Amino acid sequence: MISVNALNKLHNRLDYLIYPDNLNQAMNYLIKHKLTIIGIVLGSISGFAYSYFIGCESGSCAITSSPFNSSLYGAVMGGLLFSMFEKS
Repeated sequence: MISVNALNKLHNRLDYLIYPDNLNQAMNYLIKHKLTIIGIVLGSISGFAYSYFIGCESGSCAITSSPFNSSLYGAVMGGLLFSMFEKS
């Protein structure tokens, strides 16, 4: 038979797995930097759309020759642009 003390220890461990303090820290970080995250997402979508619709015909363009490169560049630029509007 399982003792009450062992059940309490198990319950405490399960509570930590379900509601860890790191989850609260992660949510606070996401809320604090939501404009930067929105900028990263919009920038990567814009970079991919630019590569897909306009792109580089010859393939010699460093950024727009690959959808991955242009998405990455757009994500960086979008994150930098939107992070200017966050309050410190």
